[in-house]
Amino acid sequence: MTIALRVDEVAQEPERWAARTPNASHSLKAFIVTSAAQAKELQCRHWFNAHSTCLPPEIFWALATKPGKWKPYVICVTRDDSPIGLLYLKERVLVGLPSKLLHGDASMRNMVDSSVSDHDAVLLTALCFAFSRKRALGASLYLPSHHIQHSRLTTLARSADLSLSFAIPPARHSRITLPETYEGFLQRLGSHTRRNMRYYRRRFESAGHSYVEAVPLSELRQITNALLDHSRLSAPPSSVLQAIGIIESAETPFVRALRSTTGEWLSVLAGWQEGRRATILIQMNSDLAYPHDSLSLVLRGYVLEALISSGSELLDFWWGAMGLLGPHSEPFPTEHAILHSNHILWRLARRALTKLSQVNSRDSSQSLAWILLPG
Repeated sequence: MTIALRVDEVAQEPERWAARTPNASHSLKAFIVTSAAQAKELQCRHWFNAHSTCLPPEIFWALATKPGKWKPYVICVTRDDSPIGLLYLKERVLVGLPSKLLHGDASMRNMVDSSVSDHDAVLLTALCFAFSRKRALGASLYLPSHHIQHSRLTTLARSADLSLSFAIPPARHSRITLPETYEGFLQRLGSHTRRNMRYYRRRFESAGHSYVEAVPLSELRQITNALLDHSRLSAPPSSVLQAIGIIESAETPFVRALRSTTGEWLSVLAGWQEGRRATILIQMNSDLAYPHDSLSLVLRGYVLEALISSGSELLDFWWGAMGLLGPHSEPFPTEHAILHSNHILWRLARRALTKLSQVNSRDSSQSLAWILLPG
């Protein structure tokens, strides 16, 4: 289903966010994209943005798909029937049914895939489409804190009769900008961290253990299964399996590991590469069996050296770089924008849920806390 929109139906001041649109009176339409293949086809055929900072569609689909909890909710916006961009969201699933509660995260990657000139038109038209005809009841959006869409969302909320609030959440992801040499990277660290990276690597190598730079992707499940009982990682096995599925969906995944002299897997790290940017999604270490060997730091040192040698410029850590490298990574400053329909039934439902959460605070889900009434 598509819905036709005029730019002046989306916001009262179209010249502010569609100033570069060739003709602000052109009809905009939106429709739901139903698969990663369809999104990829739209992206490739119309080439919205040659320098896109969005996740590749296949990775987003894998990230946004969690049976019984989340499903992708991707909207394509067209102008005069020609696609101009995509908005990547996901929808919460409750008791097996779509909840009409949407979530978008642009704190590390853009969630709008479009040209710069069409970015705001795609974002606002897609959100207007989502809230029209009660398709959506609420939307939780994580945006860069310097995002210029703050005033745009305010205008949209006012014109579409939505409630809007903002909050500053803790940083969710982080990044390390890589220098030209590994030695240059070490010199950027504090003396304590630099000494530890060198010391534990020498100790690791003197014990006869080895770094495996090209682990076959087919072995990742076996390695994580072997490490699961020896790792301090608190993530449940289902989350580990989802992370593996995401990495398997990437066009250029990588798996790197540490192995003992006896062939035992000691540590594994996996993610994907996009041009000169690498993303780490998962790392597991045998740190319960080897508590004094800093396996995580040793493996990250090898990986950083390999990425720098290959010309990579950015290393992104999904959910942040913990451990000794944490203070040397840059968090992505984030603002949490929350949009809600002002429909009377939804307002009554939110009020009831708020009272229920106050009575049963232990059972209230943090991931749904944003739908509660403030205060």
